Amino acid sequence: MNPSLPGGSPMRSAPVPTRRRALLGALVAAAVGLVGVAPAQAQRETQYVLVDQWPPSETPLNQMGSPGGLAVRADGTVYLADFLANRVAMMAPDGNWNQVFGNQGVGPDRVNNPNDIEVDNAAGQVYVADYDSYRLVVYDLEGNFIRYVSDIFVSGMERGPDGNLWLADRLSNKVRVFDPAGAEVFSFGRRGSAQGSFRQLTDVAVAEGGDIFVGDRGGSRIQVFRREGDGVRLVRTINLRDARYRKAGAPPPGWPRGAPYFQQCSAWDLVSIDDETLFAFPCMITDDTVEFLNSSQPGSKIFGFFFPYVNAEAGLYYAMAIYDEDDQNPRNPIAPAIVRYRDRQFRQVEQVFPMASINETPFRAPTDIEVRPSGAVYVQDFQGVSLFSSEGVKQRLLPVETFPTEPISITLQMATGDGTPDGVIGYGSCLNAGSPRPLSTPCLGQFVVRTRNHRGEPLDYLEPVWTSSAPPPEEITAFTFDAYNDLLLLVNNEEQELLAYPRLSRGRKLTWPLGGSDRTAIFAGVTAGPDGQIYVLDVLRDEIQVRTATGNLVRTIKSPTDTWRIAGGPDGTVFALTAFGEVVRLDQTSAELVRFDGKPNEHSQARNLSDIAVDTGGRVFVANRLMSEINVYAPRDGRPDVLKGQVCRVYGDKTASPGQVMLGDPVDLTLTLSGSCGAIEEPAHILLVVNTKRTDALDAARRIVALADFSRHNLGLLGYYVSTAFKVRWTQDAAKIVTGLEQLNAGGGSESSEANALSEAQKQFRLLGNVPGRKVVVLVGPEYCVKTERPDCTEQQDAEGVAQELAAEGVTVVVVNGSGDSSLLASSDLDVLSIWDNDLTSTVPVYQRVARRLRPRMLVKAATVADVIPPELDLDPATIQPAGAWDPATRTITWQLADAPAGTRLTYTLRPNVAGRLATNVRADAAFTDGWDGTGSVTFPVPEIDVAAPPTPTPSPTPVPTQTPQPTPTATPAPTETPVPTATSTPVPRDLFLPIAYRHHSDCVAAVRPVDVVVVVDVSSSMNAPTAPGGIRKIDAARAAAAAFAGTLGPRDRVAVVAFDAAARVALPLTDDHAAAAQVLAGLPSGNGSRVETGIAAAAEVLSGRRRDATAAMIVLTDAERVDPAAVLAAAEAARGAGVVVYAIGLGTLVDDGLLARVAGDPARYFKAPGAEDLARIYAGLEIETTCP
Repeated sequence: MNPSLPGGSPMRSAPVPTRRRALLGALVAAAVGLVGVAPAQAQRETQYVLVDQWPPSETPLNQMGSPGGLAVRADGTVYLADFLANRVAMMAPDGNWNQVFGNQGVGPDRVNNPNDIEVDNAAGQVYVADYDSYRLVVYDLEGNFIRYVSDIFVSGMERGPDGNLWLADRLSNKVRVFDPAGAEVFSFGRRGSAQGSFRQLTDVAVAEGGDIFVGDRGGSRIQVFRREGDGVRLVRTINLRDARYRKAGAPPPGWPRGAPYFQQCSAWDLVSIDDETLFAFPCMITDDTVEFLNSSQPGSKIFGFFFPYVNAEAGLYYAMAIYDEDDQNPRNPIAPAIVRYRDRQFRQVEQVFPMASINETPFRAPTDIEVRPSGAVYVQDFQGVSLFSSEGVKQRLLPVETFPTEPISITLQMATGDGTPDGVIGYGSCLNAGSPRPLSTPCLGQFVVRTRNHRGEPLDYLEPVWTSSAPPPEEITAFTFDAYNDLLLLVNNEEQELLAYPRLSRGRKLTWPLGGSDRTAIFAGVTAGPDGQIYVLDVLRDEIQVRTATGNLVRTIKSPTDTWRIAGGPDGTVFALTAFGEVVRLDQTSAELVRFDGKPNEHSQARNLSDIAVDTGGRVFVANRLMSEINVYAPRDGRPDVLKGQVCRVYGDKTASPGQVMLGDPVDLTLTLSGSCGAIEEPAHILLVVNTKRTDALDAARRIVALADFSRHNLGLLGYYVSTAFKVRWTQDAAKIVTGLEQLNAGGGSESSEANALSEAQKQFRLLGNVPGRKVVVLVGPEYCVKTERPDCTEQQDAEGVAQELAAEGVTVVVVNGSGDSSLLASSDLDVLSIWDNDLTSTVPVYQRVARRLRPRMLVKAATVADVIPPELDLDPATIQPAGAWDPATRTITWQLADAPAGTRLTYTLRPNVAGRLATNVRADAAFTDGWDGTGSVTFPVPEIDVAAPPTPTPSPTPVPTQTPQPTPTATPAPTETPVPTATSTPVPRDLFLPIAYRHHSDCVAAVRPVDVVVVVDVSSSMNAPTAPGGIRKIDAARAAAAAFAGTLGPRDRVAVVAFDAAARVALPLTDDHAAAAQVLAGLPSGNGSRVETGIAAAAEVLSGRRRDATAAMIVLTDAERVDPAAVLAAAEAARGAGVVVYAIGLGTLVDDGLLARVAGDPARYFKAPGAEDLARIYAGLEIETTCP
């Protein structure tokens, strides 16, 4: 029986009583007596799935990482946005931190960099600005996701007196107004330095009388507007450069002795207190006075003052501060605190809510990752180099400096481990402190970690094994340790050579020329694979050189055009990380084997990915700098998503639930359209406008060119200083641009003229006319300044006007490595960037602003779906959702779909009118036009159901005893992965013996068989999350409920306990000591990883020793996050094939219901527990199905 075919999550009907389920199973087996035939296997495909994320977040609820904003509900509930912990934490009015949200799952509710936050009590909504994804995410007051607004960078917001949400949007350079339903009702503003324009929007506040205060930090001013008709009028400007807005003050603790300290009114944190008073942190401003609020509160044990929040209507005045229990003790630990004040001047402290001290030692912002053949993983972050196990368990933090008193001081800037617990390889600086003229020189070497006491405390330090001189850091673009060939590898891009240092040769250098010059090649990466091959990435020529361990060039592999990181993999493959966050697996012929998304959730940004590594088994480790985590992907059989190209793949799946019913009972049918569409870079005309007097500008332009896809874009090259020189008009030949950059010279002068440069760019774009594609100016190295504001800008021409004209004509201007007031020429604040490094880390976000990816918004633009119902099943037309047309003559349901996303579901309900094994449709097909306007069709699978007729009453009240033979098991057909139904051979009837003469449901109660049951509990790190907002942790709920269940077992029943995370362990073998089981369950520890399949397999092994007269069962309790579906299903099928009855309980709100229903083998044996109380209820009502003897 196959009630749940792949690809869909079956809808659940009303639960069937447990005793009736047992009756149904026996009746169906007797009445049908059919053996299922497995369908033909589809061609195997490989996909990469996210299987782990580490290290797990261990930040307590009351501990802050780094605050981004504070808001307070009318009842005093505090919301704290924490962009380091990537979450919003909630504090109850009594000071109890009881909930977090925004940091779970992979969907739109996940935020990656939460900052500003606001509460709308009337609408019951919380607004969170996610700086990473350029979204405004909306939740209800309990943290449940509602919706989001995309393409918006909210630097400040406030709920206005009109009930609308007023936003300062730095992406559009406008103040934007949204009503509580999310509709935009009004906006105003533009970019510029003039009055009424905005340099850099910071915040917005609205007074009851109608004044609109707009913070403009770039202009150090607050501009005041009023609504006038359909627009606004500038009323006045508060110039924060005026002396009255700056005041000498008492320095806070820790301020350098003797150094002056000033308080300055800012354009951040604007709040309209009333029509006469504006709060502009840390000042209260009226027309006549400026009052600076105190940064310390005598007697309150707090100092500092930041993130103030005012709700004058509710009388709420909150802020954050620093709490010091003993301010007379300089060694006393300090901590952040939430402070409630009695007055709007923030003078009278009402209550202080201290938080836990900030943890200064967490894993943070990883930049480089390497995996050794032993499985050891080395990650470099802001602290140094950390050694992890392959499952993400941190072993130790490796030092990067020699002992402080050593005469030769060594500090490593790039470091990794050699695979041994104490071995370190690194590149950095060596300083001979004993020299008469100490001079720091670049060096590299091999080191051993030692420990020695220093100032009364143990200190880990590096002891050199050997060191060697090395090229300066500005010439180095890549460094790694090749554990397969025992080589330190260094790429010197300046000399275009690969330097190899055999580890055991104590500093002997081998030099391997790479070919080309620094003008025709940029060698930005080096790695090695398990087969000993060395790979060198040339990002300018989009090539990967393949070399032997002796440096000989074997071949070159063509890499994706936007590749910027590489890692060697098994079987001669190499993995490439692209600028848009995709990981591509290539073979030695340059063939693309797999492409998958390396971003951990739906709205995560590719610019946050910093490195990749691959282990010998093919698992891919991706470092995420912003989220401070390592994401692990593993290859599995399955349908890969389409990520590249103008192509879509569309699948059709169908499920029936429940799979066993009585005659006339309802069966819910679900058709699902799934699949994905690829993306392309939108064709563009990209004009590089380069200041030729700045060498860093030329280098930056070369790196931008290195990532460009010349098959998609036309590039032009314009040099300028005072005059302009158009070197390359338009080309798709990368060599012409590279050569042009080498020869670019626009002459001299006293000051650069960005006005001339942009005017020439405008002229060239106008000559192009209305050609399709975007138009982009990349202004590299500008030195623009506003003459009216800077006395040294004597010869500068106004360039803002032409920049605004370009924007009006649809041209995007991206400013790179600008100085002075150059940011004013960019299209938005997000288009102002810098390139500062040699390894393209900072180039990736630049290219993401230059190039834009296009992907269809919907999987299917239009589709006609037809489903033909067999006569043995009756349709209730009222159940068809969404609305479709029902033709009784042809027995066909037809849906006309438009703009259907992946996951579109079509549902209806049938009732069988005959008994037996029934196909739920004659045929179901969809003809469609996909998101890229391709046409195609798909045929849905045909799920079958087993229908039993009610039993016929026995004429005699006395049952005739008969010998009971062993029932023959019914084979379970394997699930199909193909959307096209395959022919099924005619079922062969077989003899089955119905062991019970049914008169009523309690005939065999006295002969219930004993049970050997294994409770399988997920103890992975994801189980530390709450069951639901405000709920207890999932692991705690699982422990308590499972322990309570063990206490309900009968005296003849035995129970075992299996716990699993990355591996499974038998915590308790089968025993009739139920109290011991409850104790073991209550004390299960939490771990890392989530390998459900290992837990199922371990439970099946335990049950291989079950009693012959006992029913074997396992109860698998998991949140099913970050699992390998294929492996889990294979383990479950093996267990069921061994005669084990499998129950599954999904805990939490993000459970994959379809997967766990298939694990159980029958949706009737799957239970969902969104919260702890649901879990307890399920365990309490669970009765193991048994067969009467």
